[in-house]
Amino acid sequence: MTKEIFTTLFPQTDIEHHVGRETKDDGIPIGRVTDVDLDTLKGLFNIWCSRIDRCIALDLEANLRPSSRTDLLYAYRGFTFSEYRALFNTHIAPEEFAHYSIFTQVRKDKGGITSEKQRLDFTLNYQLNDEDYIKLLVKEGYKDMVDFFYGQIGRLSASLPLKKIKQHTLVIAPSGSGKSELLRTMFYRIQKKYPKFSMVMIDPHGDLALSIKKSSLTYKQKERLIYIDPYIDNGVHTPTFNPFDLNDTSEQTVQHAVEQFIAAFEEILTREGGKPTENMVTVLEKALYFILGRGDASLNTLMVLLSPNSPLKEEANEFDPIFDDHFYKLGNKTRDGLFSRLSRLLTNPTLRRMLGGASTFDLQHALNNGKIVLFDLSGFGEMAQVTFGNFLVASIKSYVRKRKK
Repeated sequence: MTKEIFTTLFPQTDIEHHVGRETKDDGIPIGRVTDVDLDTLKGLFNIWCSRIDRCIALDLEANLRPSSRTDLLYAYRGFTFSEYRALFNTHIAPEEFAHYSIFTQVRKDKGGITSEKQRLDFTLNYQLNDEDYIKLLVKEGYKDMVDFFYGQIGRLSASLPLKKIKQHTLVIAPSGSGKSELLRTMFYRIQKKYPKFSMVMIDPHGDLALSIKKSSLTYKQKERLIYIDPYIDNGVHTPTFNPFDLNDTSEQTVQHAVEQFIAAFEEILTREGGKPTENMVTVLEKALYFILGRGDASLNTLMVLLSPNSPLKEEANEFDPIFDDHFYKLGNKTRDGLFSRLSRLLTNPTLRRMLGGASTFDLQHALNNGKIVLFDLSGFGEMAQVTFGNFLVASIKSYVRKRKK
């Protein structure tokens, strides 16, 4: 009978709604709810008491006097946190206790609380907080109701709204607490539920990318998979991704790309040896506009442009006067500093090959056609990972921005 009353007045769908765990079409299930927020529990009790009160009012209206059903409803009602608060309100005098139901619901077996001394004795054992509120509910005979709500909430699935994931998601936790497992679950759920979505994973450790590659779901969708590992055959054949290889060199596309690449270069150079000077950023920006606009560009093209005896000198000077004789003169601190710092980034031969040649796969096409692209960068050192990762993210942002336009 107890469970029937609970499920009738508070079905699972209502709990899902009020807890905010509705099963939505765009939600990504990631497990079960294991921790119950006491504020949520208090909110459910508010609704529960309100529904009981409504049932009691309807019963009295139908029978014109209390019935056995009325007594049963009172027995299961419990009390809200606001009602519990009245026990600690010293402005309520003992002669007013009868006007507050909580004073009769507490110590029922002893006739409730009827005097100031009895209230003082009570407040010595309980405090005005969430934990003591729930403890009192259990002590006063409402354990079944507390267990019902805990049990129903525990049956809810934990999910992440797709809309929120698209807005950016940051996972922070200590080592060994399950960050990788959560990311693996999220990736798997999105991959399974949205087969037309393009997905990219950049994994500095390699384990996560490898596990997704070997999953049964990925095997079933193997036509979607692109797996990039610079050292998959000990570096004999290096896959190449040229971030400067734009399919479209229109003014708007170049502008979007330059914005992203400048941000990437600033992040990379700051990590490598300190924030670049304003003059360095200005030169780098003009150099990127030049090489991207002329087409057939690569990181090697940028290095050639910045070298002391650049064969691109005259063409660059026609594009922008900044590339004059003074710029290419030995001892130009801005050019020399920028050239030197970029050269250090490319000391890793595999990274240099990976970023410097013609692309062996079309990332933009992959993103536009529902591919799953996994980058295993575990073979790189930290600085090579930072360099490649930033160029990769800059390219993806540029592609997405172009798609939106």
